[in-house]
Amino acid sequence: MRRPDEDLFELFARHFERIDPALDRFVERHGFRLEKNTHRQPCRILRRTGNPERLIDIYQDDHWLQVDYTKNLPHSMTAIAFYESDDRSSLWKLTEDVIEHQPFSVVQERLEECLAYAAIVLESWTPEVIVQRGERLRNLKREYEEGMLGRPEEG
Repeated sequence: MRRPDEDLFELFARHFERIDPALDRFVERHGFRLEKNTHRQPCRILRRTGNPERLIDIYQDDHWLQVDYTKNLPHSMTAIAFYESDDRSSLWKLTEDVIEHQPFSVVQERLEECLAYAAIVLESWTPEVIVQRGERLRNLKREYEEGMLGRPEEG
């Protein structure tokens, strides 16, 4: 059974199919995995697992349920790295915007150049760089795995 908003979602997500062949070539060359429309958002995420985990996120800026569809909605591309500390208590995140708020035609036109740049940036981010320049986050995955999340604090 189809969701009532399925046709609308497909309208907003379909244009990404035009860049999928180039993304497929990139992931094959660079060891990433391609994820499509993650969390039911029109997007493409290129992910290389490990520690640090590296991502290139290509996404539509506005939420598809809150804007009218037009052919050239603004999109962005961001390079992201996550590094889990040795004691697993912290997760460090470092990001760099590669393209910000540009019509999809610009993303499509500059795709290979921007992917190459993002790959170079991500490779330069060693764990030391991520810790030095990045943002420290709670490692919710570790907390959840260890059953710490949702427990009342002892006092």
